[in-house]
Amino acid sequence: MRSRNSRSLIVLSVLLFLILKQCSPGIHQSAMFLTEEQVIGSQLAAQPELIWKHRLATPVKDIFAVNGQRLLLNTFRGELYLLALQSGKRTGKIWKPYRRPADLLFVDSANNQIYMIANRDNQFIHYNLKSAQIESKFKIKNLLGSAVIHHDTVTARQSAKRIIQFQLNNGTVIRELQLPEQITWGIYAYRDQFLLYTADGMLRFYDRNLLPVGTLQLPLSITPELLIIGDYCYGIDSRGKFLGIDLISRKIQLEKDFPAPIFITPHIQDEKATLGCGNGSVFQIDLKSGDEVWHCSGCGLINQPLIAIGQSILVPYAQGEIVALRQNSGEKLWKISIKNGISICQPVSQGLIVLDRLRNIYYYGIKK
Repeated sequence: MRSRNSRSLIVLSVLLFLILKQCSPGIHQSAMFLTEEQVIGSQLAAQPELIWKHRLATPVKDIFAVNGQRLLLNTFRGELYLLALQSGKRTGKIWKPYRRPADLLFVDSANNQIYMIANRDNQFIHYNLKSAQIESKFKIKNLLGSAVIHHDTVTARQSAKRIIQFQLNNGTVIRELQLPEQITWGIYAYRDQFLLYTADGMLRFYDRNLLPVGTLQLPLSITPELLIIGDYCYGIDSRGKFLGIDLISRKIQLEKDFPAPIFITPHIQDEKATLGCGNGSVFQIDLKSGDEVWHCSGCGLINQPLIAIGQSILVPYAQGEIVALRQNSGEKLWKISIKNGISICQPVSQGLIVLDRLRNIYYYGIKK
């Protein structure tokens, strides 16, 4: 396969497409949007120390890093508020732009914008963080699943078999698409196309006008996770299946089975894929041959994304451990224990933000 630089491709994909993705029940994955400067600056070569810890007043659904200095928290009560990264203290007021939590939320931190879909209220909301004002709000019925924002157009699921496109600023419907099979997971952006996975195991390709341009049958379960990097798509599922797909030729290049379910997309870098399995094991494989490079055993469920920082891979275990592994060998470097389990773990500038199951939020970083 072609050479890849995972870090730069992730940053580039954020600049090209603003992707919204709903979290599946029981498999929580908060979106992580960091600038290239933040990614490069998060070099946790040594074990980070606890900088601060606070108990939050209400349960939190999502946490986003905003411009490297603040954290945006989205609660299950439909609230939004900011914390200062260095102190953990709330900055500004608590906003309540909707009555219940947004099922989909994307933060454009560079421009201080938030885009939300609160499908219980049939609302699409564009919120300005800087002015603390709603820029636009309108009703779109039955929005669910996932959505993609491209320029001034939103493409979203409207029902199990229906896709709708509408104007970002006023909700005017542009076009609609009725599919022959149920969409089981996600809308994915690839170049000038959309990719959809349906219940018959078909990966379906559509152009920007929602016209069909191809299909590919995949041997994955009904609700896989897909990751697109460059011209390749990587798929995993709860049966332990891993696929590497060339999107230009629309052919499966690599198929491999693992001994346990896989709930989170792999980390791809330097022709290698690193995968965390449901039984706690971590595997790294060569993407050309499919051969195992290394693996290490762990304990407990892995249902948070693996975090690549410098030459390390951080593995968050749901039961309450974060283990750092050396990327090229799987050697264990250090470990952090969280007493009450982990519900969110994500990188921020020079550290990690962790949320446990009792609403405690922690910032681990390198003390100066």
